[in-house]
Amino acid sequence: MATEQEILSFRNTVEDIRREIGKEIIGQQDVVEHMIMALVAGGNVLLEGVPGLGKTRLVRTLSHVLDLPFSRIQFTPDLMPADITGTNIIVKTTQGNAFEFQPGPLFASIVLADESWHQGVVGIVASRMAEEYSCPTFLICLDGDKGKASSRSYGGFNLFRSLEQLSGLLESYGGHELAAGFTIRRESIAPFREKMMALCARFRESDACSTALAIDCEIPPELLTIENIQALGDLEPCGAGCPRPVLCMRGLHVTELAEVGGGKHLRLRLSKGTHTWGAIFFSTNAQRAAVAQGDVVDIAFTPQINEYRSVRSVQLNLVDIRPDKAFREAQGHDRAVYKKHLAGGALSCDEAGCLLPTRQDFAAVWRYLAAFSQDGVLSEELGCLSRKISRCAKLSLSAGKTRICLDVLAEQGLLQLEQRPKSLCIRLCANGRKVDLEKSPILIHLKKQKAGN
Repeated sequence: MATEQEILSFRNTVEDIRREIGKEIIGQQDVVEHMIMALVAGGNVLLEGVPGLGKTRLVRTLSHVLDLPFSRIQFTPDLMPADITGTNIIVKTTQGNAFEFQPGPLFASIVLADESWHQGVVGIVASRMAEEYSCPTFLICLDGDKGKASSRSYGGFNLFRSLEQLSGLLESYGGHELAAGFTIRRESIAPFREKMMALCARFRESDACSTALAIDCEIPPELLTIENIQALGDLEPCGAGCPRPVLCMRGLHVTELAEVGGGKHLRLRLSKGTHTWGAIFFSTNAQRAAVAQGDVVDIAFTPQINEYRSVRSVQLNLVDIRPDKAFREAQGHDRAVYKKHLAGGALSCDEAGCLLPTRQDFAAVWRYLAAFSQDGVLSEELGCLSRKISRCAKLSLSAGKTRICLDVLAEQGLLQLEQRPKSLCIRLCANGRKVDLEKSPILIHLKKQKAGN
């Protein structure tokens, strides 16, 4: 059991962290006590949405104060960072000394305000954030006692209608269902945020919310001819009431990949059988698209005819791209087993084996990170990272084993991990230190489960 002095020390350190980063990283004070009680009782704490600095300090504090191994304190993925949403931790007591850990509620919208933002760019930023965090986003540029906002929709949420419903809190507003702007008084921002989040939360639970991309038709490669694409011109003019047809092809190989336009766009060369095409994915890069040369992918696109130096060819304007079905299924299995491992569930021998990396796997991961990080930092989607390491090292490395490698290296203090909505941010901090991986509590636990203990 933790002593009163240890609990007091932990609380004081939490307050120091909170003041240092200027954010709420714990939320309610009783959660701190629940965390301590659960850890002492032998549970695992899942800290969700804690920003990078808070994570590192909090984990080291918990480990030191409660004399617990790093592996007992984990971070769950797929939640927005606390500097946007606040930390979401629910620790629910069950019968006896057991504690049940549940994820906190996902915030259904982002409403932020600041005096240092430039009105001319917040619309672009709001669009990026809506896509990155998968929710409607409202950014307010403050000037004195008022602010001007730009907002962008997600999943079919009607912005204009929502602003009509909250018009009593606004000075003025305008726009349409996908993009809108408004003027608001500073003191109205807090109630606006609360009411808008409630509207977005209800919409997210409704049948009207659609975050899936609608595909008009899956086509075979031989139909992508200049003549057929010219025939699509009969559908013009295209716009909000008559969108361009979105087509789909599966199982294409990425043979070339390059960022163009100063890294703002992604140019690809795709092939299937004897067919090859040039493709362009506007307003994204390789990291955000989570794609690498050599990948097998499915694409959604609109075709067009490209003319360069009097040569006409078919070009694919990508709307979305994803790994092929075989990789998605394998990654889905890895993710399910990894979440089970994080939650402290008992793994079968096969499940533990699919997560347990070899020394060769660790060497491949570390060499890749050392070679391709910039100033010791690398951000990548986990699946794409595992595919890249596999190709560089010429070995088969699953996403699950890659994540365990990263967790163990973080546990040993060789790197820091920050889970972002669609990528992992990895910061190397080894400074030439060497560690004995055989002493890793994570690996010891997985080896025991693989052996059936």
